[in-house]
Amino acid sequence: MKNIILSATIVTTLLAAGCENHEKELSALQMQKDSLMSVSSAKDQSIDEFFTSFEEIESNLSAITAKQNLIAEKTGDKQDVSSDVRLQIKSQIAAISQLMDDSKAKTEELSRKLKNSNYKIGKFEKMVASLNTQIAEKDSQLVNLNDQLVALNVKVDNLNTTVATLNSKDSANTEVIASQTKKMNTAYIAMGNYQKLRDEQVVTKEGGFLGLGKEEKLSTNLNQEAFKPIDITQLSNIPVGTKDAKLVTVHPAGSYSIEKQNDKVSEIKITDAEKFWSTSKYLVVMTSN
Repeated sequence: MKNIILSATIVTTLLAAGCENHEKELSALQMQKDSLMSVSSAKDQSIDEFFTSFEEIESNLSAITAKQNLIAEKTGDKQDVSSDVRLQIKSQIAAISQLMDDSKAKTEELSRKLKNSNYKIGKFEKMVASLNTQIAEKDSQLVNLNDQLVALNVKVDNLNTTVATLNSKDSANTEVIASQTKKMNTAYIAMGNYQKLRDEQVVTKEGGFLGLGKEEKLSTNLNQEAFKPIDITQLSNIPVGTKDAKLVTVHPAGSYSIEKQNDKVSEIKITDAEKFWSTSKYLVVMTSN
């Protein structure tokens, strides 16, 4: 009887120990499973983050390309670009620069996460390398765009300078032409009796014999201050109002007439101005009194 009880006790003890060991194994397996699931979940989360970041960077690069195409459309082969267009181009370049900075930051963060992860995925590493290559190309293109904008501004400045120079030259030419035209249309008149014209050193008497038959002629030392300047395009009638009058200076016949009224010379009428002033721009009218 004692032997039977002892055997039962041993069996019971063995069964209890076996159960206990089995529970420990089950617990260990569960922990291992939980750990694997945690690792798998973390891996899945990291992969999702990689794809999200990658898509954001790709979206930035696509936006940059679109803005570059827009700039190309606004410039093209145009010889002249308005200030509004240049401001738009400058704004687009600034937006591209901002997108570039954002893409670089995201790529650097993506590279850091990939480097610090406990597993390596060759496909992701190639994708990041491709992104870095694209960003480097966009960097170079951004530099070219800035150079083009500077060139546009320089071109516009040069055009403005050229226009200003042309305007200045045109203004100077206009002044020269106006001055020359005024000079061409200016004539000088002196009028009075012999004594007045002689005293003002306008006329003198020469020739004749023994003091007789002398004729009035222009003085060799003509006094310019005795003459009044006039615009020949505005003068066609010269009022006189004396009994007699004659022209000391020589002017072509048929280009003028001496008009009389009430036995007096009322005026000298210039009938052909171009012909009248062709021989001299000086007119000396000597009156009787």
